[in-house]
Amino acid sequence: MIRTVAHQTLRRLAYFEAIAQAGSIRGAAQRLGLSVPVLSAALSELEDELNVTLAVRSTRSMELTNAGEQVYRDASRMIEAAQSALSHSDDEQVLTGTVGVTLPAELALHWLPKRMSTYSAIYPEVELAIDANDHMVDLDNSVFDIAIRTNYAPKRPSDSARDEALFGWLDLVVVAREVPDIRETESALEFAVDSTFMVGPGGSGSVAGYRDGLSSPITLHPYKLMMVANREAAIAFAKQGLGCVLVTELSVAEDLETGRLVRVCPEMTFGGIALRTVMRDNLPSPAARRLCDVLSEQAT
Repeated sequence: MIRTVAHQTLRRLAYFEAIAQAGSIRGAAQRLGLSVPVLSAALSELEDELNVTLAVRSTRSMELTNAGEQVYRDASRMIEAAQSALSHSDDEQVLTGTVGVTLPAELALHWLPKRMSTYSAIYPEVELAIDANDHMVDLDNSVFDIAIRTNYAPKRPSDSARDEALFGWLDLVVVAREVPDIRETESALEFAVDSTFMVGPGGSGSVAGYRDGLSSPITLHPYKLMMVANREAAIAFAKQGLGCVLVTELSVAEDLETGRLVRVCPEMTFGGIALRTVMRDNLPSPAARRLCDVLSEQAT
């Protein structure tokens, strides 16, 4: 009787191949852009399914068993065969199906639409299922093919130092209806707009900025702080002259062009949001792979 191989088994084999190549679960997690618990669980599930021990693990090392060596060789041949099959695909083929993408709401509003239009113009038969979600999604056990993850960085990385998984960057700026009164103290800058400062998610009582030529940050202290959970609401308040807001430049580009908002301390940089794409597995559909290509091509 021919045994049907489940999709989850193929994914676990692909994960195991990456673990064996990296020599550790943590190393494979960094390579694949997945969490250590996800890969650890996949390895345990594969061992349970095969009813063998594939690797002897300790806190500092991992060594494949004899069975693990054999499964690794078989998994490597499986991955090689899959990549070979994909290499024969026609670049001009008509792609179909659905690609699920989960990403933060702000990116879904201001960053994704242009890229969706580009992709849909090339592959009109592919349906894009978009999930605007500010919560972490367990991609491995979800219906989504791709997750767009973000993290704050105080400075834009240089091209040479940029991680291979990093494919986009969004500058952060402080904006207000009018430039606030600013006075420089010995250790920082203090400013206020109607004695109110507002910042979006992740805000704090102070904001660090960098001037050209200075390696150490300059701290800007607001006179008063009001936390606003929704960035769109914070931007709306700023447009009314009720405060300042630290947001991605992309989200206020039109308002800066029309003059509804102006930059606060335009000579300073406040870091940015680094974007990363994470695939659910390393055997994605052609439509999902091509979407990642389009996102990377239009990163700037």
